Amino acid sequence: RWWRAARIGTVWGIGHGISVTAMVLALYALKGRSTGAGMSAIGQFLSRWTECAIGVSLIAIGLLGLVEARQGFARASEPEGRSLCAASNDAYEPERRGGSAAAILLNGMLCGLSWDGAPSFAPALAMASWGGALLFVAAYNFSTIVVMSACVSLIGEGTRRSADSTKSTRNLPLRLSLISSLVAVGVGLLWALKGVLAQR
Repeated sequence: RWWRAARIGTVWGIGHGISVTAMVLALYALKGRSTGAGMSAIGQFLSRWTECAIGVSLIAIGLLGLVEARQGFARASEPEGRSLCAASNDAYEPERRGGSAAAILLNGMLCGLSWDGAPSFAPALAMASWGGALLFVAAYNFSTIVVMSACVSLIGEGTRRSADSTKSTRNLPLRLSLISSLVAVGVGLLWALKGVLAQR
């Protein structure tokens, strides 16, 4: 449901914000003490290792999603004839999976370390004071949390309502899970490969 989806998006956004805030504070502190070449070297170091870590994270998420989708399809074909939508809801019930909030938070923190997002928070480094930099980062983090929560809510509630509307779309959540998990594995492999090649 949308409120559970919003909670997932919020937790991920908070994790992302923690990493972004830490990066901005560290880079802002180094702003006047390090040369452009030094800042570039720090950025390249972060980029290389976080690209690999994010890629591995996406692969793990994709594989976990494939296992859950398979379990959902298996439950849907059980003799009592439960719908695919019910099986899908069971597979993704947050309360039944311990530690999922911590895993989502950690994934958000990991993704927040991606150097690809640097241009979006770079204006914080151009601020004349710590107060300005912190205000910018606070607004950046707030908007990230709101947008992520809204997107995940729309996807969660939208697929749920579509699955409930007609018999032909009852398996939509599980199919989307299967497809998105395969995409996550593929993107993760490319992302990890990008990080490995960047280290050469």
